[in-house]
Amino acid sequence: MKIETQFLTPTEIGRELEKLISQKMSGMQVNKLLQEIKLQRKVANSWEREQREKVRSS
Repeated sequence: MKIETQFLTPTEIGRELEKLISQKMSGMQVNKLLQEIKLQRKVANSWEREQREKVRSS
């Protein structure tokens, strides 16, 4: 079975979160949230994904 990965922009994530929390959330706010939970970091003027170790099941 082939699984395709689709990435969302911070703005798209914000729109989806708005539906759940009934509060407007900008792409900038999403970027900061992702940084707080250590899923991304800001390097110079761009955002990068944090490298995480993959957990493999036996």
